Amino acid sequence: MNKIKSFFTIFLFIAECSNSYSAECSKKRMGIDIGSGTTKIRLAQVDVCQKKIEKIIFEKSVPIAFKDDLSRSSKKQFSDKIVQEAISKLKEIEEEVSSEKPFAIYAVATSAFREATNARIAAKFISKKIGSPLKIIDQKKEGLLGFLAASSVTHYPENEIIVWDIGGGSQQITMLNKSKAKVFLGKVASGSFKNYIISKIQKKDLMTNLSPNPISLYHGALALNYLFSDAKKIPKVIKEALLNPHYKIIGIGGVHNNSIKEQLKLKENFYTFEGLEKSTKERMGLSDKEVGGDYADTDISNLLFVYGMMGTLGIKKVEMAKISMAEAVILHPEVVGLK
Repeated sequence: MNKIKSFFTIFLFIAECSNSYSAECSKKRMGIDIGSGTTKIRLAQVDVCQKKIEKIIFEKSVPIAFKDDLSRSSKKQFSDKIVQEAISKLKEIEEEVSSEKPFAIYAVATSAFREATNARIAAKFISKKIGSPLKIIDQKKEGLLGFLAASSVTHYPENEIIVWDIGGGSQQITMLNKSKAKVFLGKVASGSFKNYIISKIQKKDLMTNLSPNPISLYHGALALNYLFSDAKKIPKVIKEALLNPHYKIIGIGGVHNNSIKEQLKLKENFYTFEGLEKSTKERMGLSDKEVGGDYADTDISNLLFVYGMMGTLGIKKVEMAKISMAEAVILHPEVVGLK
């Protein structure tokens, strides 16, 4: 009898310790990813000990065109209008999740904020309004954050994945090489590619033309030549790995998980080069009205962008992981110096 009591005493002690550990590890965190064209917000219950998202409580993506605003400035500065728009939309979201408080906020800004000459002033102003620091992160850390988060979500070993993140103003292709992160820091991405088509190929004024649609087949071919020149800068070790069947190529960010997925009408969590090629040819030449949605101005050029990169690099298949910097920063805030 004493042995039975002793067993239950030990069992209860372990259970209490386990509950205490879970409560200590489980935290409510909000991640804000202020990208070049889209701002993403995720509120989640996070196991901070295991670096895993337990539950997404709230998620939202809103178009805030920082990159386009910057491209219209001769001084490479954000306008007061775009900063106020960002604050207004973030305050609206704060109201939507007010019943979930308290929670910690982790906010990062990426490519457009790396370019703007008044980025620090804008970030400080936004920080004050949202009541949390807004960290402008460099491109290598952006790549590393995305890689770590994708590894957590997919459960693939880190040495078996290559993470491809396409943003509005930059793209990162990240892998481990001899246990160290190797990151391609691409300067051409969704928004910058769209703007190149408008200004350099179609010879239109970015001040008055926000969309390249409809894109002719001839202009599409010229845009692909522009992509080829950027793809040449990818390190040899990454190019070789992209052709190696040992690696799974994981696409993260809105271009893969929203734009491509919705246009290809995918039900699976992957797409192939053949399927992408078919949809790109079918949708070239569509107008904004025919495309529809909040991101009509970038959807067709996104297809062209991903099609061109996959064709140039010999990528046959991309698996998608629904990860943005918003999820990444709440899982790994220490990578960018947030506590």
